[in-house]
Amino acid sequence: MERFIVEGGRRLEGRIRPGGNKNAALPILAACLLTDDAVVLRNLPDIQDVRVMLQIMEGIGASVEKLEPNVVRIHAKGDCSSNPDPDLSRKIRASILLAGPLLARCGSAQIVKPAAGRSPAEERDASRPLHTPKRYSKAHPPCRARRGTPARMEDRAPGWWSA
Repeated sequence: MERFIVEGGRRLEGRIRPGGNKNAALPILAACLLTDDAVVLRNLPDIQDVRVMLQIMEGIGASVEKLEPNVVRIHAKGDCSSNPDPDLSRKIRASILLAGPLLARCGSAQIVKPAAGRSPAEERDASRPLHTPKRYSKAHPPCRARRGTPARMEDRAPGWWSA
């Protein structure tokens, strides 16, 4: 990782180009499924989570073309599969980000819960933000899929889905 060492007594000048951010890139990649137009994304970080997300998107029918380092063109035209590859989906928690775009595009989504963390302290519940808004919780209890099993979302009330 690059770093800057700044010593006092001098004014700082110049320009830097910050590297891409995983937490920004993954939701943007998923959102590319919402349009039939080609989308060019620049400054994507070259990290495992982004590479796996691109593989998942190719598997559901999007065209992914690497134009140059950190630049990708994604074209999700025509039909797509509502069932992302379960083995790839287990590798990254961010695969749950595909649920909304797949529901909008295909009318249904079957997302496998990501694998557990390496230790109980690292394990996170990726479905927690999906159990809102609270007003639906009594009428539509969340489905409780075990890890590694698909969560079906097509039978939920409008505005509700869970993993």
